[in-house]
Amino acid sequence: MDESDRLACVDSMQLEVLRRAIERKQTQLKSRNTERSLLLTQANDELVVSRLMTTLPTETVAEIFSYLYWIETNDEATWDGATTLQHLIDDSGTPDSWRELFKQCIPIAIATPGALGMVQNRDSMHLVGRQPRIFSIYELEGVSAEAMRRSSTTVFATVMERPNPEELQSLHRIPWHKLVLSTSGCALDTLEDTISAFMQHFGDKVAQVDHLEIHPLQQDNADIIQKIQPDSESKIFGEQRFSTPKVLTARLPLGSITNFRPILRNLSSLELCIISSVPEALRQDIDTLIKTLQPYSDNLISLTLSYTERRRAWMPVSKDLHSPSHSPTVHPTSFHQLRRLELRYFEGKVIEDILSRIGCPSLSYFSFIETGRGCSCKKNLEFNQCFHDRALMNAIHQAFPELESLAFQFCNFHRNAIFLEELVSTDETGSWLLPMLTSIELTIGSYAIQCIMLKILKNFVSSRLGSGSTKAIHSIHMDRLFVLVDSVMTVCVNTLKLLVPDVVIKIDYNT
Repeated sequence: MDESDRLACVDSMQLEVLRRAIERKQTQLKSRNTERSLLLTQANDELVVSRLMTTLPTETVAEIFSYLYWIETNDEATWDGATTLQHLIDDSGTPDSWRELFKQCIPIAIATPGALGMVQNRDSMHLVGRQPRIFSIYELEGVSAEAMRRSSTTVFATVMERPNPEELQSLHRIPWHKLVLSTSGCALDTLEDTISAFMQHFGDKVAQVDHLEIHPLQQDNADIIQKIQPDSESKIFGEQRFSTPKVLTARLPLGSITNFRPILRNLSSLELCIISSVPEALRQDIDTLIKTLQPYSDNLISLTLSYTERRRAWMPVSKDLHSPSHSPTVHPTSFHQLRRLELRYFEGKVIEDILSRIGCPSLSYFSFIETGRGCSCKKNLEFNQCFHDRALMNAIHQAFPELESLAFQFCNFHRNAIFLEELVSTDETGSWLLPMLTSIELTIGSYAIQCIMLKILKNFVSSRLGSGSTKAIHSIHMDRLFVLVDSVMTVCVNTLKLLVPDVVIKIDYNT
């Protein structure tokens, strides 16, 4: 019994020794872990101090989020819901300082009651995007004075025969940077007088805006090219004189450009909508168009001409009118600062006529969209049966031999491929067309032509890369490309991505 008690006592003592040893080791381990954590924290602090990252300025952060807003505006696939910035603003977890920053990145639209409908029209997206912050001119409590002064803030106003005095006073109180003026409520026979009355109130303010637009761009009668008198004097400003008008960019119907000439002297960017009541006679009116543009030829950097047909049922169609009434001007009008030219919805022959009447030694970007009217191509024609005419390509080369960027879209997608094929190799004289070309934008648009177009693009890039007489292609933008289901297409696209630094593809999923 005594022996048993002794052994139990020894075991108990041994367990106590082990317990104390374990407890001591655990304390030591905890102490060492704490010490290690402190050392890591100190080392991390020293590393952060020695390699402190530069904090981005608020202006740079705002530019990044503003860019995100415009990316989503330009991508129709994101149009189903609210923008990312709006989601962040609505999120209750967003700090107030960030919420205010996000609001600053969204353009503001201030509109008179009659102009509210214009704000979210597709025609206004290039100014305010898809989901701007919209305020009525009578409810500006939520808009700070600083926000009103921003260059991105756009004023939408209406020209009325009987203007509201309160509305006029409200318009006077706010600063104008970009102005969209609607004349849709005016009768055509009193349109000029109504605009003139508006300008008596706001002529000085209109002359000081950065950007001016007149809507609608397609008036029923007032802007038909056959009625334009390039040498006529402006009547809407009366005796007003403007020594230093600030309008730099404008988007106008053709009939407005002569009336607004006194405030457009310093114009650098212009978009005109042209209407013809006799489409077959449009080629005879090109000189009228160029003469109308001549007062702005010294300053224009960007010019866009869009054509709209406005036929009357009683108007006859004459085949003789397809030819110009006389030979092209011997001395084309020089637009010596013009860098960008876009021609939309004209016939190919009209595009050639326009190019023959202007001189643009500085042009670097040219874009055209050909109308389907008068085109002999049919959508069901085979590739080798399509109409093949090098006249337009030759006209572009002769007009802009130093061209760097080209964007095009024909009425028939087969012609897109044929047109591009002209650039793959030298012509019959051994010379390259558009040898300085580095960027190209085109629309695929047809699954039937997609494989052929991709092969031509690959050959186009390869031939230009291996030639010592041409520049290499640095940028290709393809719109309405269909999902790649063919291995040949995939190889072509991968080759393009390998050879061209900037390849942008917009997939059309509506197949």
